[in-house]
Amino acid sequence: MQIRVFTIPALAGQEMQEEMNKFLRGHRVMEVKQQYDAERGYWTFAVNYIEGSTPNNNAPAIRPEKVDYKTVLSPESFDVFTKLRDARKQIAKDESVPAYAIFTDKELADIAQLSELSPAAMLKIEGINHGRVDKYGERMLHRIIAQVQPTEAENLF
Repeated sequence: MQIRVFTIPALAGQEMQEEMNKFLRGHRVMEVKQQYDAERGYWTFAVNYIEGSTPNNNAPAIRPEKVDYKTVLSPESFDVFTKLRDARKQIAKDESVPAYAIFTDKELADIAQLSELSPAAMLKIEGINHGRVDKYGERMLHRIIAQVQPTEAENLF
């Protein structure tokens, strides 16, 4: 990480401000610290940035293409996927977190395609760790298994 310091007079420092703004637009800035020296009447800005990371602010944001899981998954897997999404939505509401923070749609699709719905099987999916399985996975699986086989859900966990 690199650092660059700008000292700009509080009055009539327009040219220096523009120089700093141009620098900020052209670099990947990690942190900016500022301090005002009232005695001398100037601002000091310490800019931490990563060298060689020049963002293109005019380029549109690249978003992953939306996947229609109804066409990608088998009807049985899509039914499980739908139940997982519903469970995720309820848990997200209960926890006051965004749904994607619990599991992404891709992860839900991978879970829906498992031959065995269990916490251990969920851990084999890329991106899913023990923390999320412990916090959210067991509740999600319990909800969907209870819908399908109520007596087995009680004995699963």
